Amino acid sequence: MTELSLCLSSLNVELTILIRFSGKKCPAMVANFLMIFAPRTSQIDSKNQQTIHIPQIHRNTNEFRSNVKVFIDKYGNQFPQSHKLSEFIKSLSADECFNLIVNPKDFSIKEKFCFTAGLLARNEGAVYDELIADFDEKYGDVLDAYRLITIPVLGKFRIGEPKKNIRVCRFCGKSMGDGATFTKVAHAISESLGNQKLFLNEECDDCNDYFSRSVERDIALYFRPSFSLLGFRGKEKRNIKAVGSNFRLSNLDGRNIRIEINGDCPVPAGQPLPLDLELCFHGNERIILQNIYKALVKYALSVIDSADLKEFGSTITWLRNDTFKNKLPKVATLSFDRVIEEHPKIALWVRKNERNDLPYAVCEFRSAFYIFVFIVPTFAANSPSFLDESEFENYWEFFPFWSNCDQWSFIDLSTSEPKKLIFNIQLERGE
Repeated sequence: MTELSLCLSSLNVELTILIRFSGKKCPAMVANFLMIFAPRTSQIDSKNQQTIHIPQIHRNTNEFRSNVKVFIDKYGNQFPQSHKLSEFIKSLSADECFNLIVNPKDFSIKEKFCFTAGLLARNEGAVYDELIADFDEKYGDVLDAYRLITIPVLGKFRIGEPKKNIRVCRFCGKSMGDGATFTKVAHAISESLGNQKLFLNEECDDCNDYFSRSVERDIALYFRPSFSLLGFRGKEKRNIKAVGSNFRLSNLDGRNIRIEINGDCPVPAGQPLPLDLELCFHGNERIILQNIYKALVKYALSVIDSADLKEFGSTITWLRNDTFKNKLPKVATLSFDRVIEEHPKIALWVRKNERNDLPYAVCEFRSAFYIFVFIVPTFAANSPSFLDESEFENYWEFFPFWSNCDQWSFIDLSTSEPKKLIFNIQLERGE
């Protein structure tokens, strides 16, 4: 079986297309697909199977879009992934440059950034050499110590063993031979957070049920007010609504928000809204803040390479049971309202050397206008807990692309006592 991975990336969107075919001879359909990206002078020799040379940089021209349409009209039913290419094109502006990397796993993070720097230089006029120098300053030491795991955001993506009969659940260690079932669709990140694309094969039905009614329930309630204001959709693509003891929030059409207040209203009837107004809302349901940390860690362990799971035996026991730690490392949070992520994104840094003063894994999770950076704890006896201020500071300063920003807040999600959410909304009248 021959396998070919194609990664198309713009400055905002990434698409991975996986091509498999039997034997060494490239089928005509695959060759025609590759020819979309080949120089105009290239030709297919079906008998001699000559090499097709594909450049790295491409431009979204009228000719390119036309070639894609011709291919989809002919082969779209046989090659459904080609429709993802059509989606990718729609995300680009006319004549925008994008990269096509063949078998991206063969390239280092530095090499991949060089590809991105080339796009920034072509599309936005950035200075290539300055970008590379800045990258080396921010990422050099980190890349020596860590490898990065990211997940494509365009199109559906399944993690883990595709064959049910040989799957092993990541969270309980059971297979079908042990009585586990894999009939339900398991989302690597909760569907209630807007994830309709990223799925985990290696999560059995029992673990899926457990997480749904515990940690994933609590993180959904934690995000619900913000998601409701933004008009996000959750399970079954239904608009998310937030209801509490003194309020009801809903987004009517993507632009207009309805806020219903029960009880005393801060603005008397008939009076205009002030320029600035702060509202305090009280939730109906109780959540456990440590379950928010658990949910974030569960997402990280859903995307990590299965070979790394052996480092997280104690962590998985903590996730899969109603037990809690007395204290957890702080979580860094940042609100960035100029970029709103409608689909959650995750990036995981996994240590590749023996530097025990650094966490084994650190994760960045983005959803809506929130960014969370957190340690994925191993709870290993011979590793720092990062509860000590100096240990935490040493870790945080090691990642300059985070620590150089002074806008972060650090929150404690250790609490295991169920509490009702109280949150404030600051309203400002627009111009």
